[in-house]
Amino acid sequence: MTMASGPTAPRDALRRVANERAVERIINLPLETSSFIGRSRETATIRELLASNRLVTLTGTGGGGKTRLALRVARDLASRFVDGAWWIDFSALSEPVLVPQLAASVLNVREIADEDLTGAIARHLASKQALLVLDNCEHLLEHCAALAGQMLESCPDVRILVTSREPLGITGEHVYGVPPLSLPDLDAPVSPDQLLRCESVRLFVERASAASTTFTYNEGNATAVAELCVRLDGMPLAIELGAARTRALTVQQILDRLDDRFALLTTGSRTAAARHQTLRATVDWSHNLLSEMARILFRRASVFVGGFSLEAAEAVCSGEGLERAEILHLLAGLVDKSLVIVSEVAGEARYRMLETVRHYGMERLIESGEADEMRRRHARFFCTLAEQAEPLLNGRERTTWLARHGTEEGNFRAALAWSHDAEQQDVTLRLAGSLFWFWLHSGRWGEGRRWLERALESSSERTAVRAKALFGAGFLSWTQGDEATARDRLEESVAISREVRDERGTSYALHVLSTILLGQGERERARACAEESVRLIRGQDDAFGLALALASQGAVTLSLGDVAQAKGILAESETICRARDDRWVLSLSLRLLGIAAYREGDLERADELLRESLTVLAELDSKWFVTQSIGHLAVVAAMRNDHVRATRLLGAESAMRETFGASILPYYREDFECALKRVRCGLGEERFETAWSEGRAMSPRDAIELALDTERESPSDLPAGLTPREVEVLTLVAAGLTNAQVAEKLFVSPPTVNAHLRTIYSKLGVGSRAAAVRFATEHGLV
Repeated sequence: MTMASGPTAPRDALRRVANERAVERIINLPLETSSFIGRSRETATIRELLASNRLVTLTGTGGGGKTRLALRVARDLASRFVDGAWWIDFSALSEPVLVPQLAASVLNVREIADEDLTGAIARHLASKQALLVLDNCEHLLEHCAALAGQMLESCPDVRILVTSREPLGITGEHVYGVPPLSLPDLDAPVSPDQLLRCESVRLFVERASAASTTFTYNEGNATAVAELCVRLDGMPLAIELGAARTRALTVQQILDRLDDRFALLTTGSRTAAARHQTLRATVDWSHNLLSEMARILFRRASVFVGGFSLEAAEAVCSGEGLERAEILHLLAGLVDKSLVIVSEVAGEARYRMLETVRHYGMERLIESGEADEMRRRHARFFCTLAEQAEPLLNGRERTTWLARHGTEEGNFRAALAWSHDAEQQDVTLRLAGSLFWFWLHSGRWGEGRRWLERALESSSERTAVRAKALFGAGFLSWTQGDEATARDRLEESVAISREVRDERGTSYALHVLSTILLGQGERERARACAEESVRLIRGQDDAFGLALALASQGAVTLSLGDVAQAKGILAESETICRARDDRWVLSLSLRLLGIAAYREGDLERADELLRESLTVLAELDSKWFVTQSIGHLAVVAAMRNDHVRATRLLGAESAMRETFGASILPYYREDFECALKRVRCGLGEERFETAWSEGRAMSPRDAIELALDTERESPSDLPAGLTPREVEVLTLVAAGLTNAQVAEKLFVSPPTVNAHLRTIYSKLGVGSRAAAVRFATEHGLV
């Protein structure tokens, strides 16, 4: 063996000794008794944090994997510390004063009488380069903080990694909240193999395979596994306990019993700490550390489903021993203790409990005898919120309020369910009626209709509140093609609204009823209802209602064959919409004007109006109305003999309509049937079936893009196949006008101008306004 010589020899020997010592110190770390799943991003982040911070605390809900994550990081880093990594587990310690003694015992520091033990530990580590892991500190917070603080002050080369359900709260601490394991998207259809990319699914499958010889992950149970992981919030302990149950139950059976999760998930490892042997014990551990006031807020806040705002917590949870002014302080404490998670939504703090934690809190709420009162307050709070927000769902801030309602969807459902079951008919009707526009705009027609029907069954009292719920139920029945039910509901809504002298409610019910009557062949009564709807709403301060009533009157008038009069009515609706920037009703008026244009033979104008309508609706994500505009653009394409494109659009429209549970409105059916005959004849059966199948296979996004594409089978005489309207837009852009100014000049919306420009850039093969203007100049277009 050749010995190293020269100046590098001492360094090599020193490095060899250091590595040997580091390997010895790894023995102090607990062994990993099961595989470590995922967490590559988290481990990398924590390593980086420890490189730049001397104290890093991992926080999170009990059972969230903090200890396993700390152990993996410590094992990865141990060899980088000359004096190794030291693991101090405080989970079994109940006396705070014994914190220094346990640390000294692990670090082999001798205890001398009358000597400050924490100071002795600090002197022992002062010259050492080591990683200190303090595990499970939440129940000994003050003393663990004192120990860590002394190490920071006296030991410059010691790094400290802490796991705790609550931060230590000392200077120099960097807090890292451990997230749940990655979860599958239940709305995205993927294969079992793709689902395994999610850490939570992978953990369940591996632990279930180890626990049960009969468990096999396959296409038959993959969806249930994914849903189970989501219902368990990606919490590692809960998933492992669930996987252990596969010895006796199928995955679907476990999922079906999850509402009683604390009785179900109890078969933990016998060698695990007591608080990790059952799911209840894990949450008990955190709950027992709370003050009495914090426990009150914790159990009361469990009434919220899917999260809550500070305002909601103050309104619902205060009173009877808990002052409103105390809520914020106590809520912050629950966040610190990892029982509540806080995030920012639309610029405001939003709080939520993991579902397992919320179930535990609800059990405590029921035990306290406060459950009914809290649910009553919760239902009334969200009923008031829905009523106050209802006008805003049809104002300039529609998109914002739809998003806010989407955030509160779980709370709305809970409030509806409780008020119905508790026979609080007034609340049920008020809340369901106020949520109609949310359900309509967000495409939740089936759910909205079910809630409205349940609310109507709960009370037969003839009030304005009932009339409004009848209107909503009738409208949603109409969108789903159930015209008989829709007519019954709307006829009753009109009758009650007249009885209680609610002209606004009468107008709303009449304008939808008019379109139903038209589809059923009662043409003159349809006209009379539409005209009365407009007349009644003109007396109200309701521009949205007037624009909508005019759109319905325009549809009825158009279908009765009076195209010129219909265009005048629809033009008024369009003017109102543009003045108040109501893009949703605008899209309806534009679509009807587009239909009027193609029925008069002006296909260019029809295409332009329908494309603008579709552009607006796509941006609003108004699914059913998007489908209608795509269908009418298909009609225009068929009339232009653009057979392949028309057939694909008709196929896409058919598939989308089936997905949403909608139907073609009767007074448009002839347009669609004529288009189908035309393209079948033009393509022949084989080519038609191919194009139809291609359309039905399209995603909604692809169908929208195809519908907005202006390419034609017949070439344009203008350069690059530009249309006259595109040249008009390009000319105005070349003159230096902004998109908004171009829109104003052409009487279209800015989104329509954007759509034109995207098409122009595509046709010209350019990517900027300047390049497009240069092309226009070179080809004599400006």
